[in-house]
Amino acid sequence: MYYFLSRLVQCREILAKIDDSLITDRDKNGKQMVITVDGREYPLKRVIDAWGKTLRYDYYEELFPPYNTANLANMKKTKRNFPVVISAGPDKIFNTNDDIRNR
Repeated sequence: MYYFLSRLVQCREILAKIDDSLITDRDKNGKQMVITVDGREYPLKRVIDAWGKTLRYDYYEELFPPYNTANLANMKKTKRNFPVVISAGPDKIFNTNDDIRNR
């Protein structure tokens, strides 16, 4: 998500305000992650929480969006305009009581 947001001028201004300690291009083993676009490699940066865990973005009103073909028309109705951003919190485990959400 960081890569695609960084492609938009308006979003770059917002991304620039995020403290560098909360952005990484390393995986859990310390290896640099990259994304290849049109044959060129770019660092695959991601925003992490204060505990070093990647943030989760929830785009749907329900737990699981309707992916089967019978319900594809309903998928649009469940999609949010802006995602809920979730941190796993101090225990670094998602779906526990210490999760932190932007709403």
